[in-house]
Amino acid sequence: MADESGFAEPSSERIDHLKKIIGRAYDSVEWSSLDLVPAEDSVADVFKWRGDQATVPYFRVSHRGRRYTSPEMGLGEFSIHFLFWILEQYADQADLTLLLDEPDAFLPPRGVRSLLASLQDFCLRNKWTLVLSTHSEEMIDAAIEHEAFVLLRVDDRGVTEIVDTATAPEVAAEVLPGLPMDRVLFVEDEVAAIVLSAAIRAVDARLLSQVEIVWGNGQGYMRELLKRLPRRPAPRIRFGFVFDGDQRAVPLDTGAGWPVAYLPTDREPDDVLRSVKSELLEHAASFGTTPKQMSVFFDTIEGENSHDWVIKVGDRYERRRVLPTLAAIWADGHGEECRALVEELS
Repeated sequence: MADESGFAEPSSERIDHLKKIIGRAYDSVEWSSLDLVPAEDSVADVFKWRGDQATVPYFRVSHRGRRYTSPEMGLGEFSIHFLFWILEQYADQADLTLLLDEPDAFLPPRGVRSLLASLQDFCLRNKWTLVLSTHSEEMIDAAIEHEAFVLLRVDDRGVTEIVDTATAPEVAAEVLPGLPMDRVLFVEDEVAAIVLSAAIRAVDARLLSQVEIVWGNGQGYMRELLKRLPRRPAPRIRFGFVFDGDQRAVPLDTGAGWPVAYLPTDREPDDVLRSVKSELLEHAASFGTTPKQMSVFFDTIEGENSHDWVIKVGDRYERRRVLPTLAAIWADGHGEECRALVEELS
């Protein structure tokens, strides 16, 4: 039947997509459309595509001198040929919505990103909208990177919640495993560690699993480590030194050459936290008080320097909760500075 119907070779571009996704350097690829009519009308309707006649695809490929056809293909290989054969049936039609349910289900991991890129390319060229469901870490990671990921989940009441990374980037940390820890970052003190952690979380919460943040009592120990900590080529664990912003103008002895960065702004971290005190009033209820009572307390410590101000706010409203809240408020309002720091650390 295939010989009677005839074989056609897909475009060279389509063959390139197949090769990348499936991972096989085909010698040849041929597709045929067979006029087969399933016995059940409901099944036949599914295979009518854009016409009145049910049509079933049949594939023939050659790889490393061996020719084989659809029934001999693995499910992953066959599903990709089938998917792109279907797309070809509608290639001349614009403004369609393509809905795909786990198209990567039978593919090896390395083919997943190529599949997504090929689908995006096809849909962009044809002005289609692409929506797909997936459990693939590769595909989710790529979607998160481009703020195109949407998480659907059912809450305790049975209501479906919709969360997208464009408005809630932290959702990435919920659905993807943490990255392996491969770097240690030294900072001056606890407040610096809190600010650095908030800045990283604001950009990509998963990156925190890569990092161990170590803090001490001021920048003196960091300067000694920076001079003396040896560095070998291609270290498995990398070290970095993140000084407070007010240390930018102070000369450094970089010793073994470990990288140095600075927290955002040219101020010390205590000043950074204090700068968003008015916005903390909106969170007063979570600290067991009211905005008015919190505002009155702030008035009583107005004359304190920033270091003592942070200590007293921490003592009053539970340090391990209120200081990260202040840092998160600041980071949320200073996305560009946070991204610049994370890029520098990367």
